[in-house]
Amino acid sequence: MASPLSAQQAEKGAAGLQDVGAQAIRAMLKQSLLDSTVVVEKTGKSLPSNGAWSVGKDAPSSCPQTSDACVRILYQVSEDGVSCNWVVQLIGDGNDGVILEQNKDATRYFLRRLTTSQAADIVLTRKQPIYPPLAAAAHLNGSVVVRAVVSSSGAIEKALIVSGPEMLRTSSIDAIRGWSFKPLMVGTEPVRFETDVTFDYKTMGPSSSGRVTSNP
Repeated sequence: MASPLSAQQAEKGAAGLQDVGAQAIRAMLKQSLLDSTVVVEKTGKSLPSNGAWSVGKDAPSSCPQTSDACVRILYQVSEDGVSCNWVVQLIGDGNDGVILEQNKDATRYFLRRLTTSQAADIVLTRKQPIYPPLAAAAHLNGSVVVRAVVSSSGAIEKALIVSGPEMLRTSSIDAIRGWSFKPLMVGTEPVRFETDVTFDYKTMGPSSSGRVTSNP
């Protein structure tokens, strides 16, 4: 059951609540993106990006008892029968926030985006690429950035190259498929996410040997 609005929100009134909601939406979108690869069962197409945003009038029970604003925000596409919602607690000046919970539609249609440092905290296993012999012999150095989509169980779901030398790309994709992560939890539910992994290839001395490091 929803609890009454906090005193801070009540003082701002309806207009103020909308301002808080707009901040919460911006904070959420810094961390999540609409996944265009997921199709809506009703239409067989991806969820459109022109749905309606709104903010709940009551503070959800999951909001902590602090002075920070905390609201439920919604993204709805009524013709598709989709209603995504998140509970977001704003931090400090409201430019950032923490997603405390989200519903099944939000988990299905939106993908969390983790920074390198955030992803580093939940890496379970790493596999370093094999330096391609031809690239090592040619003393080809460089960095390959791989964007990995991670399932709710922490396994690599898919990976694509963002940038990097052509000769080093295949070994990078092969390596990232051997990575695994702890499940990313939002509230009590594991969610999918994407993050970038950078593999740095560097040859060593006049020989054709090389070393590969990764970040995270």
